[in-house]
Amino acid sequence: MRSLFLSRLLLAGIVALAANAALAEKLEYKQCVATALAQNPDLAISRAQIEQAEAAVRQAQGNKMPRVNLSLTATRSNDALNAFGLKLGQQVVNPATDFGPTALNHPDAVNNFNTRIELLVPVYNGGMVQSYVDTAKAYVRAAQSGDEVARQQLTKHVLMAYQGVHTARAYIKLADEARVAAEEYVRISDRLY
Repeated sequence: MRSLFLSRLLLAGIVALAANAALAEKLEYKQCVATALAQNPDLAISRAQIEQAEAAVRQAQGNKMPRVNLSLTATRSNDALNAFGLKLGQQVVNPATDFGPTALNHPDAVNNFNTRIELLVPVYNGGMVQSYVDTAKAYVRAAQSGDEVARQQLTKHVLMAYQGVHTARAYIKLADEARVAAEEYVRISDRLY
């Protein structure tokens, strides 16, 4: 415990000396916390996780809405079996021209277009969509809690460092006063002898 205190004190002293040597501006505690919160990459990741969880909620809620699917397929074939099958499907078979040996074995190319419009309306799904929404909301709460914990930890570390710097400054001031007092004792001792 004592070595941990001494190492923190030494680190704070070095930081304080470096700050004094470089004539760095003095910041208030609130400024230090604001800067740390704005520049910490872990908090940026935490915010991104919250946004991801919120997007999952929106996606899950979107499953409650009707959905429209549009599709278009096109086929072109001169294969004997496919061409005849496409003509049958289109109901355009002409018995006079399509049943000859040449028309059956070597047909002209046939085009087929198939359009589809589907409307899917969720009527009942056994609560599955609501469970997806509830799960996504739980992920949002978890991400927000993680973000809050990260903010609190960062604020605690800033406070510890801030206090360490002030403690180191106090020790430096005390050491300077002790040096001045010692120099005075030396001066007085030199005069007496």
